[in-house]
Amino acid sequence: MALEDLDLKNQEEIANLDEEWNSEKMQSRYNKPSPKLIELRQHARALLNARNFDEAQAIADQISKQEAYETKEAYVRMQREYRQAQEHLSNKYKNDRESLIDGFQSKMNGLLTAESNDLRPFEQRIENLHKVKKNMEITKKINAKNHINDKSQIKKSPLAVRTPPLVLNAKLKLPPLKAAPTRQATRASSKL
Repeated sequence: MALEDLDLKNQEEIANLDEEWNSEKMQSRYNKPSPKLIELRQHARALLNARNFDEAQAIADQISKQEAYETKEAYVRMQREYRQAQEHLSNKYKNDRESLIDGFQSKMNGLLTAESNDLRPFEQRIENLHKVKKNMEITKKINAKNHINDKSQIKKSPLAVRTPPLVLNAKLKLPPLKAAPTRQATRASSKL
């Protein structure tokens, strides 16, 4: 928006410059005859008043040449100074434009730096969470491997072990006695 405003301002200044340099006031600064030309004109008028027409004609030719020379010189000087004014205006516009762009760039860099600084804690947090997630995945894989290894090494134990009821004054329950085998019964069983 500011660049558009600057462009509009520059166009207005160019239009004002053209108007100023084409004004009668500016033209009058350059169309003044030299003292030599004024003197020649006065001399020619005096000769005409004295009715010296031949000499007046010669002076008129000189006046014509001097006017052409001075007109050309005044025009060249006016053109040169007009171009200098245009160049000055153009340089001013370029400098203003560069300053404006530099200001925008500086503000943009400041905003980008501030944004980067504002985002850095969040990026750091995300990075840390990624590390934690990766570590958890590695730990999970290691635990899964260890669990498989543990299963193959550990024998299954019964889930529930029955324990007899505890009685404090209980007597021992002895199994019934068996008769001792006789020698003949032992021999018969060994033959089998």
